[in-house]
This record gives sequence, structure tokens and C-alpha cells, in this order.
Amino acid sequence: MIHPKTIAQIGRARFEEMLIGLHCGTIAINAWTGLGFLTAQSTWVVGPTLGVSLHYGPDYRSDLDGHKFFAIGPIVGGYVGLDFPRPGKIFNFELGLTPYLIPLFGVNDPANHAGIVVGGLFDASFRFAPSKS
Repeated sequence: MIHPKTIAQIGRARFEEMLIGLHCGTIAINAWTGLGFLTAQSTWVVGPTLGVSLHYGPDYRSDLDGHKFFAIGPIVGGYVGLDFPRPGKIFNFELGLTPYLIPLFGVNDPANHAGIVVGGLFDASFRFAPSKS
């Protein structure tokens, strides 16, 4: 922790020279260093997401007991996240984001029930990581 006035007194260039001289993997100034420590050991995971979305329920324009319909559509999206290894454990921890797009088409009334869902997920999961032996 260092006060901004102290950095101004030392001088920004001299302060940065002092930091370079530390020779550390992760250096954080006035910040929580837990994330920096974890990201040095983690790997990036990136890939596509594909699936099918099934919906059944009332039309948003009707009451809950009103006209119900069934809709189906493909899920198209991507995934980007970090895989945090857990040495000695059979599951790694993953943290990531999944943006997606779902074009929906009504099965029993396609003219009146079609639309697009755009959204995203914040994912936290455990991934099976078999031991390398």
C-alpha cells in the first residue's frame, strides 16, 4: 500500500524503477493481489457453445392461465474463462463468461410466436481433470 502523495514525492519514474527491481511474478499496488496470484497459475479456456433451447409457457401478453405455446431454437454462443488447477485434486475450478443468442420459433403457432433471446451467463464450475500418470 502506498499513498498517491508518496508516489508523487518519490517521482513516478523512480517508483517504477523500484518496482522493476523487485523481480516478482505478480506485483499489485493498492490492490487485492489474490486474483493476480491465481491467474499466474491458470490457463485460458475458449470455445464455442452450441445447443437446443426448448420453451413452454404462457404468452407474455396473456395472463398465467392464458394461451400457452411451445418454442424451440438453436443456442449459439461462445465461452471464455480461466481454468484454475487444484494440484492433487481430480477436479479443476473454472470461472468464465458465456454470451449467447437464441432465435426461437413457435411450434404450434410460428406466425405469432417467434423472437430472439440475447443473454449471457457467468459460469463457475468444476471440471474433471484426470491425473497425468
